[in-house]
Amino acid sequence: MKQDSPRKGREMGPCCSSPFCKRSKARHCDKFDEASKLKIFKCFWKLSPWSAKQIFVQTLVKSVSVNGSSRIKSRRQQTFKYFLYLCGHAVQVCKSFLLSTLGLRSAMVKNWIEKTPEAIDQLKRSKQAETQTLKRNPLQVARKDHLFVFFDNLEKMESHYCRKDSKKQYLAATFRSKAELYEVYKKYTVDNGYGQGVSYFTFSQFFDQNNLALFTPRKDQCDTCVGFIAGQVSVTKYNLHIERKRRAKDEKDFDKQAALEGRCHVFTMDKQSVKLSPNFNASAIYFKTRMQVHNFTVYNLANHHCNNYWWDETQGDLSASSFASYVIQHIQTHCLSDTLPIILYSDGCGGQNRNYFLSNALSNFTVKNNKIIEQKWLEKGHTQMECDSAHAKIEKKLKNRSIFVPKDYIDVTKTARKTIAIDNIRQEHPFEAAYLQHDFFSNYARKDQLRFRSIRPGVKAKDPTVSNLRSLIYLPDGKIKYTIDFDEEYKDLPRKIIPYDYKKHEPKRLHQIALGNLVQNTFKN
Repeated sequence: MKQDSPRKGREMGPCCSSPFCKRSKARHCDKFDEASKLKIFKCFWKLSPWSAKQIFVQTLVKSVSVNGSSRIKSRRQQTFKYFLYLCGHAVQVCKSFLLSTLGLRSAMVKNWIEKTPEAIDQLKRSKQAETQTLKRNPLQVARKDHLFVFFDNLEKMESHYCRKDSKKQYLAATFRSKAELYEVYKKYTVDNGYGQGVSYFTFSQFFDQNNLALFTPRKDQCDTCVGFIAGQVSVTKYNLHIERKRRAKDEKDFDKQAALEGRCHVFTMDKQSVKLSPNFNASAIYFKTRMQVHNFTVYNLANHHCNNYWWDETQGDLSASSFASYVIQHIQTHCLSDTLPIILYSDGCGGQNRNYFLSNALSNFTVKNNKIIEQKWLEKGHTQMECDSAHAKIEKKLKNRSIFVPKDYIDVTKTARKTIAIDNIRQEHPFEAAYLQHDFFSNYARKDQLRFRSIRPGVKAKDPTVSNLRSLIYLPDGKIKYTIDFDEEYKDLPRKIIPYDYKKHEPKRLHQIALGNLVQNTFKN
């Protein structure tokens, strides 16, 4: 599906009709019938995740050095041979037949081939040859230096989702294409008196070699799944991982059904990728340091009520107390009118959702308000939740939209979703958004409010750790129980829990003054 409408699926192309392939003794495109092509096509598109398809294609392409006996010297140093498996044997075919059988585009396959170890080695050799050439051309060296300064001045940021696996740096400015970025570069060289810059080919090559990118990936990469495809994870560990993913999804579906029946409150919550302010297409802003803006989203699975808490780095930080403030404030606003239990779903991020500061805040809340709260975590790498759909709609609304001040994100959020289909009936249901000030945040890290200093379910070496937790339940009597598997019974958390008098220890403000004002006062002093 794409934007609530069916999207055309991948299709297998026609058979090879090239006269050259029919005459060639090396290529065997004619040996594949429609049935064998269809089998390969279906097996290929069943591979998951996407990186598995990339590895599969890389194994079908072999790099071969170009024969140097030709009378005309060619700049090409290598060519590629393409193969498909027939009856368990690799059979050479032409490139068009490979693309047609797998339903892929030429540019996509070319990009995947460039990431093979052989291609990387070839790139290193090209860099060494380029370095020797530059030493003999001082003008080209100066142009390269100016190009390096240009990219060094551009503001960059890491990927929100794949920062552990991806080494790329993503340009914060919203360039639509590499060609548009090149036009900005040419204007930069003229304005600074550098004369003529490098060619577009050299510019593009420098861009790729330095691991730069224009657009950030929007989906998580699962370490275990990718490791299994690469042969670094055993079958037993992979099967256990898939079973835990399936079980976590079933658990969320079960709780969602209970929420629809009015037996509990169920929320999913997550933080959106970092936004910048101001954010618009103007060359003057490409080289400026901009303000980071954040959004924490809480989504109600029963009534599709979605709250978005926006703040910028001058009003709050990304500490555990900040995230505890959002959660406590939300359930205090929406869940105190009844006695129903509360269930919170999130990913396993330690700084946001799985730490003893948030656990202390939730436990103290249950004691004070006589409520039951369950906190559950999805399997790492497979944490797709309903709140992610809100982030996707906001991202779509932000496309080609100019942001001048952080509060502009509030208007965008409120118009990102106007209606939603509930029981096949379209209803008005816009997102709710609030822009938070520094006095919103409470300090949940004070020692006099911490009734326990750890949520680790084990006490000895090799015992389960915090990352093994599947769920915690906070009871009104102050007790805390845990499970490391959704199919297990709850057990008492093996931690000493100190009695707590909530009347004497109300949380205080986390920030007595806005962080932006604090910085200004520091510079004045």
